[in-house]
Amino acid sequence: MEPTTTTTGCEHCADPAHRADPARRAESGSTAEAVDTPKARRQARVLVLSGAVLAGAAGALVVARSGAGPALLTAVGTVAGWLLVTAAGLLVLAAARGRGSLARATVLGGLTTAALTPLVCLALALLGAAWPEALLAGAAWLLCGAVAVAVRARAYQRLLSAGAADGARPGAAAAAGSSAGRQAGWWLGQGVAVAAATALLGAVPAAVLVLVPLAVVGAVAQMRGGQRVAARPHGR
Repeated sequence: MEPTTTTTGCEHCADPAHRADPARRAESGSTAEAVDTPKARRQARVLVLSGAVLAGAAGALVVARSGAGPALLTAVGTVAGWLLVTAAGLLVLAAARGRGSLARATVLGGLTTAALTPLVCLALALLGAAWPEALLAGAAWLLCGAVAVAVRARAYQRLLSAGAADGARPGAAAAAGSSAGRQAGWWLGQGVAVAAATALLGAVPAAVLVLVPLAVVGAVAQMRGGQRVAARPHGR
């Protein structure tokens, strides 16, 4: 899970005539749907394929060096850790959403996942993960995130289709869908970070005391960067 703040900076919205004319707004929304959503879905598919290739290569390396047992243990442990971290973030988001704004809840959920991720890396390291297993952990984490991005892109596509059928404005949903493409770099960075953290914690477990706050700081920086990108006018 990765927090995003969807803020559109459509240059057409600055035009009073555009705001006053529903037909023109619908037309720009359709354009966003035609351009942004397919691009996001393509990027998500590429990310899933890349993650699968990396995970397969890392898994083959672990099998060749240590056998199938350690490879399976690392892969299953990483997927389980990703699911637990994501579930914890969603639970925090849901709890915070009932007490405040969605934006604040999303931030809290994202910070929760960021803080828990180094703990998963520590657990994997304590299982005896050497550097090949650390590579597999990073690749498996990347693949999990890529699948999540792909599922999210498909969900936005369904939302756009439903909005078109109901006559609703699809522009906001399309803009949100396009954010899936911006997440590609973040997911890749997470995979590298998980691999590096697992290898480091295998040698120095106490480093988790530094990695937890560092992960939170990184998540905050990513959120702010996402806000700046989302606020840019289309095409700039």
